[in-house]
Amino acid sequence: MTTLRFLFRVDASTEIGTGHVTRCITLAKKLRTYGHTCEFACRLHVGNLVDHIESQGFYVLRLLKPTPNEVCPSLELSTRHASWLGVSQIADCNELLGLIGEGKYDWVVIDHYGIDTVWEQMMRSCCNQILVIDDLANRSHDCDVLLDQNFVGNYLSRYDGLVPDGCNKLLGPRYALLHADFETVIKDPGSKTNAPRRALVFFGGTDVGGVTATVVNAIMEIDDLDFHLEIVLNKESPSYESIASKWSQSMRLTFHSGLPSLANLMSRCDVAIGAGGVTTWERLCTALPSLIFTVADNQVAIAEYLQSQGLVSYCGKFGEARKESIVRSFRALVQQESRPDFIQKCHALVPGNGTNTVATYIGIPHFVELCVRTANAEDVNLIFEWANDPYVRKNSLNGDSIPFEVHQKWYSEKIACPATKLYIIENDSGVSVGVVRLEQKSERWLLNYNIAPILRGKGLARGMLSAALTYHRDVVGCCTVGATVKVENVASRRVLERESFVQVQLNSDVVEYELTVK
Repeated sequence: MTTLRFLFRVDASTEIGTGHVTRCITLAKKLRTYGHTCEFACRLHVGNLVDHIESQGFYVLRLLKPTPNEVCPSLELSTRHASWLGVSQIADCNELLGLIGEGKYDWVVIDHYGIDTVWEQMMRSCCNQILVIDDLANRSHDCDVLLDQNFVGNYLSRYDGLVPDGCNKLLGPRYALLHADFETVIKDPGSKTNAPRRALVFFGGTDVGGVTATVVNAIMEIDDLDFHLEIVLNKESPSYESIASKWSQSMRLTFHSGLPSLANLMSRCDVAIGAGGVTTWERLCTALPSLIFTVADNQVAIAEYLQSQGLVSYCGKFGEARKESIVRSFRALVQQESRPDFIQKCHALVPGNGTNTVATYIGIPHFVELCVRTANAEDVNLIFEWANDPYVRKNSLNGDSIPFEVHQKWYSEKIACPATKLYIIENDSGVSVGVVRLEQKSERWLLNYNIAPILRGKGLARGMLSAALTYHRDVVGCCTVGATVKVENVASRRVLERESFVQVQLNSDVVEYELTVK
């Protein structure tokens, strides 16, 4: 396999926090397992993580620390995060290009709220493709792939007009860049203890505003509930001393720090308390009922939407929370009953293999082996995202966008119907490549298929169809398969003809094909 070069432009600081760097390291480690080379470019802000990145075995291009007199918020970017670069986008990019010299990267990965199309267009000279990781949808990007792992009501459309028409969008928690431990962590709440109820408390690597101490001190005064707090907190945090000194004699709390990931600890807990952000998807991945506070404005819409879907209990912005509301909400969280529908929703939304999926999409140019499995209830979001892709809608006989409620009803009926077979095609590491649907109509099975948008043009369609039709034959026996394709959809027509489908009818706008599968 060809070795690719990746450069990650990402920062950490006391203001930015550590989450952006953490998720980039997670992706870089996965890419490294495929034999690719990953480097980082980071500015030396106060609170940077350059030494930590280097300790993970990655080379770091160090951008100069801005001094108070030199800090120049980007004049090209009008958002509140413009100052996060410490210099203007033009100055930042020119400094980096000077460090790169004559080198060239296959991919530049950008995870920075202070960067937009101005910086990205300048970087085109030293890279083949650009992946932008974003959460805000508040500025334009010049990128080939856009990744936003967040889940809000308009998550499939909120980058419309902000990225180029040909940009592949990886949207939703399915693509959350979680630590590799979350792919294999136990996700069965039945394996957890009933008493005492274990509650994970984690408000991020920097514990902004000492929120951990405020929440823990309020909860620890409850004396009529059987619970144990598992607190993840660095000893350098001001909250640590506040909690440790006040509750040093208590047996109802344990401190943790320096954990490689939260996966194993989450699997042992019954509930969680924390902030919005990436940990939200980790908690949902492990089906952990959670009480969350928002500590940044961009977390509010996500928290509100997750609560509307019954996936979290949202207590509002931390600065507005009162001790009484914290205690009341924690009581409700600890005393609630287990919900099987909650577990299913969580696993459908955040399967936990997002890092592997993204790394596979951008880091492996070809697939050697494809596998087929029958679709299940947890695939509802994946198929919804693919079905609403603009290219798919354009080539569908009905080009209208599909509301999720309509899709959910349709999908539930289809997977329960014996006359409909839905197959998910995966590579040998479990990454979803496409979906094939076959519906029995009289003596024929009507074919419909869809490839993951980012994998189009990689020559997967024939192999995917061949694998699915062979699997289908093993399920139902020899059969006749028909397909209806728009006349102008030349790519699909070519795939069918190469798979030995025979044209049986040509109308003004569609072509009918047929194949006997033996």
